[in-house]
Amino acid sequence: LYAIAVTLTIGASAWLPVRMFFGVNAPVRYYVYAALAMLALCAGMVIWRMGKLAEGGYVVAQALGGERLIPAQATLNERRLVNIVEEMAIASGVPVPKIYILPDASINAFAAGMSRRDTVIGITRGALQTFNRNELQAVVEHEFSHLHVSYTHIRAHETRDISYAV
Repeated sequence: LYAIAVTLTIGASAWLPVRMFFGVNAPVRYYVYAALAMLALCAGMVIWRMGKLAEGGYVVAQALGGERLIPAQATLNERRLVNIVEEMAIASGVPVPKIYILPDASINAFAAGMSRRDTVIGITRGALQTFNRNELQAVVEHEFSHLHVSYTHIRAHETRDISYAV
């Protein structure tokens, strides 16, 4: 189904410019050239995006506007988050992921990364300010469950596929 959608999108993207520039009676080869050009453009974008995502979870966090949390410069709420993340890392037996704060009033969090060495946990400022310690711990625990089952690797592939479709 995905392949059909991509094929139709490339076909439509090739059909419209050929019709606009060469009219209704354009030779078939013009449509083929336009489709190949669109295919090459899409392939180039896929390769570029895969390369960016392979750099690590911080790419996703920064794309969302997140700023890395430096423990030495943390506020009281941020320090509480650092403590929770460190506790969870010890309990899970994984390296402590980098923490990113997203400047958003909504309540949300995510885990991203291609391997355990480059994972990050992101949390919105709204979640950080709204949740008490127990609630924040539950959110971080949920994100660690993604890390524990390598869910971020699967999610990175899904995110990659979605970003290519867009």
